[in-house]
Amino acid sequence: MTGIKGLRAPTVVSALAVAGLVAAVTMGGSLATGATTPGVAYGGDTSQHDQVFFLVSSTRQSIKRIALEWDGSCADDEFTVNATLGTVQIKPDGSFAKTKQTTEEGENPGWSDHWTEQITGRVTSDRITGTFHGHLVTRRSNGSLVGECDSGAVSFKALQ
Repeated sequence: MTGIKGLRAPTVVSALAVAGLVAAVTMGGSLATGATTPGVAYGGDTSQHDQVFFLVSSTRQSIKRIALEWDGSCADDEFTVNATLGTVQIKPDGSFAKTKQTTEEGENPGWSDHWTEQITGRVTSDRITGTFHGHLVTRRSNGSLVGECDSGAVSFKALQ
C-alpha cells in the first residue's frame, strides 16, 4: 500500500518515556512518577519480539501507563508502531481490558487513518500477561479504502 510506511502512530511513545520505564524495571520494579504517586513497573516482550511496559498504581487498582510496540502487516508493507494506551482499571480478579480508537490525518492529503488498539490481560503479584490486537484502516476523503494493516493476535508477558 503506497504511503503506509512511516505513518505516525496516534500514540507515539517518546524515547524518554520508554527509557524511564526501562530504567525503572532494571532498578527493581519501583517507579515514582511524582512525589505522591509511586507505582510498580513491569517490562517484557511480545510474541512479535517487541517491548511492552506497564506502570501499575501502588494500590494495584489501575494500570497508569501501558507502552508497547506492535508490528503491523499490510498488503505490501510492514511497520512498527510505538503505542501508549493510557490508564485502565484492574478488576478485583486482576483482569483488565481496554479498546482505544483514534482517527488522524493520513500520510497523504485527503487521507485519514483509523486506528483500533485492543488489550486484555491479567495482573498478578509478579507478572502481567495478556493479548493485544492493533488494526489500521486508511481511507480517502470520499470514503474509498486505501488499505488496511493488522497486527494479528499478539501475546505478551511482562515481569516486575
